[in-house]
Formats: sequence, structure tokens, C-alpha cells
Amino acid sequence: MRLLMRYGLTTLKNFLCVAKARSWTRASKRAHLAVTAISKRIAEPESHVGAPLFTRFSRGV
Repeated sequence: MRLLMRYGLTTLKNFLCVAKARSWTRASKRAHLAVTAISKRIAEPESHVGAPLFTRFSRGV
């Protein structure tokens, strides 16, 4: 709950978009954002938690 309060609903939506799409590119298209923008939005909670939220592969997450 604290993460949601700190980062907001938009970050949670972006997280779910990446999780469902299993690809940064597809998620960014669905969210109408640049890949770098969605990546930065996911990087914020990752730095707070201190661990990656996704396992990154060359062909997706």
C-alpha cells in the first residue's frame, strides 16, 4: 500500500501493463509512452525495493 501511495496509480498501471505484455515495447505502445518513459517509471519502485521487479531478457521480460 505504501508503494501505491508513494508512486501512484499510474505507476501501478504501467507495472501491470509490462507484466501483461511481457515486453517493454508492447507495453509502451499500449500505454502510449516511450519505452524509456515506461522503463523509468518501473525503475523508481525497483530502486525503492532494492531489487528488480522484472527479470529482463533480450526478448522481453
